Amino acid sequence: MSKGDMPSVLRRERRVWGLTQNEVARLIGFRTAEQCSRLEKEIHLPSSEVLLSSAIVFDVPIEALFPRFYTRIEEKVLLRAAAFYEELQDASDPASIRKREFLDLVMQRAIARKDDARL
Repeated sequence: MSKGDMPSVLRRERRVWGLTQNEVARLIGFRTAEQCSRLEKEIHLPSSEVLLSSAIVFDVPIEALFPRFYTRIEEKVLLRAAAFYEELQDASDPASIRKREFLDLVMQRAIARKDDARL
C-alpha cells in the first residue's frame, strides 16, 4: 500500500467514533459527505477554518490529522525561509543578525520534527 493509498488519520478518527462522512461534514462546516470524502483523501488543501474545525472536533493536532498537507506546506515555508536567510546573509546589522537567528530556529525545528518522525 503506497502512502497515497493509506487511510487518512481523519478517516480513522471518524471511524473510531462511528461517525459517517455526512456527520463529520456537519460538524466541521461542510454541506455534503462528498466534501468530507475529498478532505479524507487530502487532495485539495481546505480552508484554515476546516483544518482547525477538524482538529477541534477530534482533538488531534493539524499536523497529525493531515500529515500530507502539513508536509507540503512545511516544505514551501522552508524554501521561503531559506531564500529569506540568503537575502540576509551579507547583512551585519543587529536586526538582520536577529532575523537569521530566527530563521535558523525555524529550520532547526523542521529538521527536528523530521528526525522525530523517523524514530
